[in-house]
Amino acid sequence: MSANSEPGGATSKEETTLLEVLSAGSDWSSVLLSGPAMSGKQSLGVELLATANGVGAQPLAITTADSAEQLRTVYRSSGGEPTDNLAVVDCLPGTDDSAEDSWTRTVSSPGDLTGIAMAVSEVFDNISENREQGARVMFDNLATSLMYTDAQPLYRFLHALVGRVTATDGAVIATLDTEGIDEADRRALVGLFETVVDVRRSDNGTEFRVVGRDDVPDGWHRHDSGGVDA
Repeated sequence: MSANSEPGGATSKEETTLLEVLSAGSDWSSVLLSGPAMSGKQSLGVELLATANGVGAQPLAITTADSAEQLRTVYRSSGGEPTDNLAVVDCLPGTDDSAEDSWTRTVSSPGDLTGIAMAVSEVFDNISENREQGARVMFDNLATSLMYTDAQPLYRFLHALVGRVTATDGAVIATLDTEGIDEADRRALVGLFETVVDVRRSDNGTEFRVVGRDDVPDGWHRHDSGGVDA
């Protein structure tokens, strides 16, 4: 059975972007993109991350599965030019501090939430107050961190991050692989975000729907990925 044949799973025939759908509502300051691996969550998240450039704010990515270089390639392909102001906290195990530069910080493990918090703070300490205002922060992928730490400390970290960023009119975007995640842990993480987006892969590519909000179009939408659907 294809994704389009699921009960209640009718999909829009027109391609659109997640940003276009969310822009119909009043706010998208915290967004969780939830779905299976390789469904296109990263592409959707980077699309929102790249909106920092349009408002003169700081884009910052916390990456647990891709290197800083790989994440910047996706960012550039998704229209996030230029990449020389994309700050990245690289949490891949085995990455050493030789990979650091003025826009890259390394943390030894996706489970080192104290190290990640310090790296994020360092980025914001080194930019202007204007750039911190309206910043976009993307955490890709929460499921990887859950392999190295428990849900409770991750919840506390995200709660603090969302609070800090949204207090300055910014936005936090996170991705979560749903396969193999404890249901109680998933519910706890979902509760941190005011916007939850289900993502799936079908014969038409990536499709998404916004869950639990009546101020944006409902139902499944085909993602206009511009050729990038990681």
